[in-house]
Amino acid sequence: MNGRIGSENLTRSYFRTRCAPFPTDAIIIIHYPNPFRDSLRSSQWFVRTKGMGKKALDAVKDGDIKIIPSRFEKVWYNWLEDIHDWCISRQLWWGHRIPVYYINGDESNYVVARDGDEAKRLAKEKGFPDAKLKQDEDVLDTWFSSGLWPFATVGWPQQENDGPESDLAR
Repeated sequence: MNGRIGSENLTRSYFRTRCAPFPTDAIIIIHYPNPFRDSLRSSQWFVRTKGMGKKALDAVKDGDIKIIPSRFEKVWYNWLEDIHDWCISRQLWWGHRIPVYYINGDESNYVVARDGDEAKRLAKEKGFPDAKLKQDEDVLDTWFSSGLWPFATVGWPQQENDGPESDLAR
């Protein structure tokens, strides 16, 4: 695996959320003469986690990774044996955008790509040579996007040189 989100690991689901950016289990109650709950139905992106979880479980079981102190192995197994798909969508105006591009405005037809050029190439391979692409407006949740921080700080997606002025050399 090359560390990249592949379309096989990204799914879109619809469910009721409570006014982002609040957590999905939060309920917003506004007090006017009568309190009411404000919730919105919106589409969300999820990452399938069972495959990643199985690899992490196997790594500890096979001894490739050692949990120190060993009493935390139980926590490791509890988390990963009951793993659920991860909602990575947030409806915010800042952050790393979800790497999904819709083909001709159809939300059921999309490609997952690093940038617009790769999205055009993938859309062409899917049989849409003149596709109009629009990137999803959602951004990655904080935990997911924090994994991109090391790349973003060294110039990704542009190539960083390895010279003395490189962030990696400092």
